[in-house]
Amino acid sequence: MQNTGDANNTRCWVVALVFGIFLFYIVTREYQQQGCTLWDLFALRGKECNRKENMVYLLGKAPQASDSNSKLFQSLLHSATVRDRTVLWRQAFLLGFVICGTLFFVWFVIPQQQGADMGMRSLALVPNWSLLVVGFLLVVAILYFEKNYQNYHLHRFATQNIHDVVDILRDRCSE
Repeated sequence: MQNTGDANNTRCWVVALVFGIFLFYIVTREYQQQGCTLWDLFALRGKECNRKENMVYLLGKAPQASDSNSKLFQSLLHSATVRDRTVLWRQAFLLGFVICGTLFFVWFVIPQQQGADMGMRSLALVPNWSLLVVGFLLVVAILYFEKNYQNYHLHRFATQNIHDVVDILRDRCSE
């Protein structure tokens, strides 16, 4: 029979593995949303991937001078609403991972490297993994709801203003 310490250690590694897989999925999806492929991500070829293929452009095509007015208006509206199509939970998760990872590093790892004999914290004081997960999820929730709040209460008015201007310009161009 396994003792409690081994079971907690195994559980901790399982949680870390699940978070690692989830983080990998989120990073690759964010990268693909920018118009890059997994090959671009892992090849590290030192060049930018094709950003013209990303979600900002309509149908993967940047506006051209030869496009019709209707196509240009459609492209403008599509680009104006790109913030509405971003996946906020992925962005909140990535930012939460960076924030919590930085805090963990500063709070526990750096003092450990400087030595416990200097009265610094020890890695033995690291909180239980479940407390770390709950703290991480709280940070992600706060970031997610803050981004949603900004989108709803601030950015939607700018987007609506762009839609109104495009409607006025369409009317003027059709006259």
